[in-house]
Amino acid sequence: MSKALICIALLSVTLVIMVAIISVALVTASLRVPPPSSTYHSPEEAVGTPAVGTPVPFDHFAKIITLDDLITLDKNSNLDLYLPTWMPGQIRLTAIYYSGIVILSYSDKGITNYRYANVTFEISTAYHSTPSSEELKRIAEQDPSNTKVLNIDGVWVVLIEKAHWGWPELEELYGPVPFAYFWLNSHYYMVSVKPPITSNQLVCIIRSMKLLTS
Repeated sequence: MSKALICIALLSVTLVIMVAIISVALVTASLRVPPPSSTYHSPEEAVGTPAVGTPVPFDHFAKIITLDDLITLDKNSNLDLYLPTWMPGQIRLTAIYYSGIVILSYSDKGITNYRYANVTFEISTAYHSTPSSEELKRIAEQDPSNTKVLNIDGVWVVLIEKAHWGWPELEELYGPVPFAYFWLNSHYYMVSVKPPITSNQLVCIIRSMKLLTS
């Protein structure tokens, strides 16, 4: 056999081995259990075992701004953000985090950390079209005992009665909690509440939302 043929044969064997290694690596990766979610799930992922939370390092790089700062940002950027005007009991706005995404903490104990506040709002730009009510209802039908689709003053809201946290610590502290998400004015809103706040109170919080700069 000539040297050229030997080289071609060796090259072919090498390529086969490389393909086999890559294939095994891909299969192994697909079988790995992903780490706990550190962000709110998409609508499709929210059904079944939904997780709520925000990226763990968010407060490491986000700025804490005032309500006046947010109003100015809203006006200058024509964001048309909606915020709640009612909260249960003595719960009040305690902190606003901003880094493209807006996270608002509401607490009756002055807690500013959104992980432990009574109510947490997260507002981000919607990068895809708003699902129709029919699409949302089909998603909810996958977990009908835990998920509802409600029309709250013309806004279609997905309400999950018992959503699981992306952080094991919060799952242990609070267990599954009421969680809602919806689209409004080109923004995607996610709201979680902690015990003893109920899902009915969460609906009331959403119903109280008004334009920030109205």
